[in-house]
Amino acid sequence: MRLVAGLTVALLFVPAAFADGKFYVREEVAADVPYQRAVLFFDGEREALVLQSKYEIREGDPPPAEIQWVVPVPSLPEVGAFEEGEEDQFFWIFDRLSAPRAFRISAILTTVAGLLSIALFFGLAVRVHRRRPKEGMLLLILAILWMVTCGLLAVSPVHLGQGGGGVEVIAETQTGVYDVRVVRAEDGAGLAAWLTAEGFGVAAADREVLGAYARRGFCFVTARVRPAAREEAEERIREEGLAPALVLAFDTPQAFYPLALTAAGGGETEVVLWVVAPHRMDPRSRLRTLFAGEREGESWGAFMAGSKRVPEVLRQERWPQHWLTKLKGRLTAEEMREDLILQPAETDEPRRETVFRW
Repeated sequence: MRLVAGLTVALLFVPAAFADGKFYVREEVAADVPYQRAVLFFDGEREALVLQSKYEIREGDPPPAEIQWVVPVPSLPEVGAFEEGEEDQFFWIFDRLSAPRAFRISAILTTVAGLLSIALFFGLAVRVHRRRPKEGMLLLILAILWMVTCGLLAVSPVHLGQGGGGVEVIAETQTGVYDVRVVRAEDGAGLAAWLTAEGFGVAAADREVLGAYARRGFCFVTARVRPAAREEAEERIREEGLAPALVLAFDTPQAFYPLALTAAGGGETEVVLWVVAPHRMDPRSRLRTLFAGEREGESWGAFMAGSKRVPEVLRQERWPQHWLTKLKGRLTAEEMREDLILQPAETDEPRRETVFRW
């Protein structure tokens, strides 16, 4: 089975048990990862990533029984996770802050029609008032009420949401629904052999990418849903298609988002990435910038610093509270062969996407 994702997931399945008591056999079943969303915090020396992927299981496949992630990071990370469902509120805050300026076409048409009807209404009321004052006054009152109603419907901008073999286990922890081990490897072959022994389905394309990361001294975060939390994770995937989020914090001189391992899966992936940094960040044309704006930190900063609803790794004063940049794009495997390295933009020019909707 392919090891898919730079947040990489192997979904392993167990067929139904037979009445004669046959043992269960793990089968290799491919899963598509069509969508990733993440919030990236960067202060110039350290980064925190909140990662979440959507999974599409192909028709006829059974529901997932085990979820496993492999995430390459450039240094030894701290690892965290949200309590059940809390990441939805976390992503919602960033979605609202960066929502497009939307103009509803239906509201524009309603306004035009309302203005025309008001003009006709007032004209009729004035003519009637000249001949029959009482009836004319009533029509004028109705015309004023209609004008107020149309004013409430008038168009205005609205924000819409939307170990072995040279492998060293250097850290083990349990966070959220996940059992996590952080490993280092001397080469890709040793790492691939270790992952295979651990039940991860490693394809030939994955070995090459894993080797490239290993040669650069990267660590690998391997996470699997622990048995006691499997029902909770399965329910989330069944209802929303989203596995519980994973949170990582690590030292890095550049804002970094892992994509190369995702490319090994061979498919397209839609990426939505919010970046909190001292300046507006530039994706170097690989993703579109939908929003860029300076904030004082009253929204996400207060939520993280004072809330027990977010992982401890995010409740740190060091994370900058200045600029929020929202990036989005559908990337092909070819476009994901190199990790995304973000640099400060040439200018801190604000931007908010404008859309027209019915």
